[in-house]
Amino acid sequence: MEREELYDAPNNSRPSEQELPLEDSGDCELKSKPYVGMQFDSLDDVETFYKEFAKKEGFGIRIRTSKKAPRSDNITSRIYVCCSEGQRKTKNALDSGLSRDDENKARRSCSSLRTGCEAMLRVMKNKKLQKWVVKGFDNNHNHGIISPKSVSYLRCHKKMSTAAKSLVEKFSEEGLPTGKVAMMFNVGDQTFTSRDCWNHLRDVRGKNLDVGDASAVLNYCQKQQAQNSNFFYAIQCDDVGHMVNFFWVDARSRKAYQYFGDVVTFDTTYKTNKYDMPFVLRG
Repeated sequence: MEREELYDAPNNSRPSEQELPLEDSGDCELKSKPYVGMQFDSLDDVETFYKEFAKKEGFGIRIRTSKKAPRSDNITSRIYVCCSEGQRKTKNALDSGLSRDDENKARRSCSSLRTGCEAMLRVMKNKKLQKWVVKGFDNNHNHGIISPKSVSYLRCHKKMSTAAKSLVEKFSEEGLPTGKVAMMFNVGDQTFTSRDCWNHLRDVRGKNLDVGDASAVLNYCQKQQAQNSNFFYAIQCDDVGHMVNFFWVDARSRKAYQYFGDVVTFDTTYKTNKYDMPFVLRG
């Protein structure tokens, strides 16, 4: 389960939680809610239950900590928190080396709002019962809750079916706008955005990238930089460490840019290859 951020609504806007419709938490009482002593067969059951509870209450959740047994990968306890838990770390524009405009853009790019909310659910594995038992529960939020229509766009509540993912891949193969899939499938309990479509394609391409090919590119860049320190390269990886994007520029091109940088062209004719990844030449 990932850290929770709030992403685009279907119209590609990026609303902050402050802009989402809020409701009074008193209107969202449920017949079933977590309580101390409640038991579950597995962590998956805990997460499924708490997600459903959070969705009906109007907030998102994420994992804060998981403890493991000594010298083992077996999880013994876990704490789930509201996605508004904690405080956002901010840097002074001068300290971070960013201009004021760049800093404002960076802030807008992350639309989650940390308010120090203390709502949480703590569970622990009971070895004797072989059950997961709720040891702590706090449902007091220090922020407004999100409306049922908007809460579905929190990452933990998004759902993208296998059929939708397959259609995104098909649209990409045919050169059609993949964002249209989000508009077609956003009915019922399926809620995802055009950005989720793009992210799915990125993950697929990353998985299809052969280890040998990725290593060859990396080795080439490292060799060139060792021969000339002015050779520059950058590699972007996804959440699981797969290489998904490469950028490099040789020393001669960097020098030429100093004199002819007023005219820059992009050649995207090399767009199709076995990985369906674009290759862009800039001159």
